[in-house]
Amino acid sequence: MTDKQQQILTSTLENVKLPANDLIELLEIRSEEAPDKVLYYYLEDGYQETERQTYKEMRDRVVSIAGTLQKLAVKGERVMLLFPSEISFINALYGCFYAGLTGVPAYAPRKNRSFERFKAILEGASPRIIIATRKIHDDIIKNFNEEPCFQGIDFLIYEEIIENKEYLWEKPKVFPDDIALLQYTSGSTGIPNGVMLSHSNIIHNSEFIKKAFGHDESLMGVNWIPGFHDMGLIGALIQPLYMGGSNVIIPPGSFLTRPYNFLKSIGKYKGTTAGGPNFALNHCVEQVREEHKPEIDLSSLNPLYCGAEPIRKASLDRFAAYFSDCGFTPDKFYPCYGLAESTLIVTGGNLEDEPIFFYADPEAIRKGKVKRLPPDSPDAMAFTACGFPMLGTRVLITDPESHAVCNSGKIGEIWAGGPSIAKGYWNNAEATEKTFNAFTTSGDGPFMRTGDLGFIENGQ
Repeated sequence: MTDKQQQILTSTLENVKLPANDLIELLEIRSEEAPDKVLYYYLEDGYQETERQTYKEMRDRVVSIAGTLQKLAVKGERVMLLFPSEISFINALYGCFYAGLTGVPAYAPRKNRSFERFKAILEGASPRIIIATRKIHDDIIKNFNEEPCFQGIDFLIYEEIIENKEYLWEKPKVFPDDIALLQYTSGSTGIPNGVMLSHSNIIHNSEFIKKAFGHDESLMGVNWIPGFHDMGLIGALIQPLYMGGSNVIIPPGSFLTRPYNFLKSIGKYKGTTAGGPNFALNHCVEQVREEHKPEIDLSSLNPLYCGAEPIRKASLDRFAAYFSDCGFTPDKFYPCYGLAESTLIVTGGNLEDEPIFFYADPEAIRKGKVKRLPPDSPDAMAFTACGFPMLGTRVLITDPESHAVCNSGKIGEIWAGGPSIAKGYWNNAEATEKTFNAFTTSGDGPFMRTGDLGFIENGQ
């Protein structure tokens, strides 16, 4: 619902029955409902299956991990996870949940590459334990053994965790507002901030995704986005578990080198949901040759979501045209908007609609205003609509300086509020106050400031 003058979108949270109060309860329910159903498939090269895991197998592995972790740390302490994008990562993260600990997913450090960012995360999160694969552990010992930031932190090697040790596990008292994980993101300054996500944040956002994407237990995701990214973690790994569905995991590197395998796997597994940032659409068109297309069947897919970057009409048009003979139609696209500070999704559209575009005068845009032009105008700048909030989420456009809600026709900063909004930034009270405790000039709030610019038009 849109205010006729001010740029505000609201939604209600009514008659929503959540399947669980926390992430432990969620897996317990799902593993009892369908113990032998495959939850995760892993395709190392993007097409050939190298590993699979049922709900019961995951639950058994998770409690062994949790029992081991509980001998090393107490409830609420942080555990850093250093894994490639494979099934072991989500097992280890869920092991943290089951142990009552806070997971901290991160990119493993590489020699001569981005170590300062990793160091900032490590020092900021102050984990009690680092859990990693043997290869990543050995690489760290070889390349960073002298780094003082690793001192005093215990390593747990994933492959050395003994199976079938449920008797070691003691179910912790977990509350919906307990912090489940720190989702690190780089702010405008480039300094990593750990977004504190609670169990209830993740459960609510998972329900939002379910409603927006039309998911049910038949969900078959095919995903290549890394698990340390909010879209990969919440949307690709946790959403299938939330729904009682399944997910195909493809390493990001495999997608980048062989995107046709990713597209072929959608047909192979009858994938219902896949997606990625705008660049991925262009990458598929540029790298998939005509001779590959007879092996690609995208007819089962609905939706193909797109977010995390500005969504370009030209990219959508190009992809739809190139893969039209592979069973893809433009109504399968699902543009959406979100960010780590809101767990993942903030807005999405109607699943059955084709993408909606607004054609604007670029000169007015440069002046911070919105003026419509005809679609066939040679000067028109196309903006892709990213939908509207759902399930008690609110979105408004404000003047970033005065904090007044902008009237229609003006560009401003996007603010969001609702049950998916995180608790703040870990150990950063100043940034938390600035980002998560914003109020309009009329006293409405608190809202989370996204730092992104946008406008609302026709309820989008």
